[in-house]
Amino acid sequence: MGTQTTVLAVTDDVVLPVISVLTVMKVVGVERCDPMIITQASTISQVPLDSSSVDAVLAVSTTSEFPTDKIYGEFSRILKPGGTVFVCTNSEGENVELQQTLQRRVTLAGFMEPQSLDLTSIRLPNFSLSVGVQAYS
Repeated sequence: MGTQTTVLAVTDDVVLPVISVLTVMKVVGVERCDPMIITQASTISQVPLDSSSVDAVLAVSTTSEFPTDKIYGEFSRILKPGGTVFVCTNSEGENVELQQTLQRRVTLAGFMEPQSLDLTSIRLPNFSLSVGVQAYS
């Protein structure tokens, strides 16, 4: 049996089903995880977890304003060295421009090697995702 990845999932939405988190994490290559989920995360200023305590952060955004710079700073604090951040959203507009914006924001937040994620194949119960970025702490 493989090791389980510690994952924090955050969203600016009211509800984020566990199956949605598990589905996205499987698509990005994380087979085993027991996610912690924070909803309405745009209203918090600090993530209630210890420093260097999670392997991966998944941010599922319904707006272009989330995650905020403050939340990106919290991602940096709680991720273990070499941890991964995934930022995913649904775009009704130009996907290439949104990908570039997401990559720029994670880079400015101090994450390295941002890579685009094509999430158009993911169908979730309450919403669909189209683009995302993966980067490393």
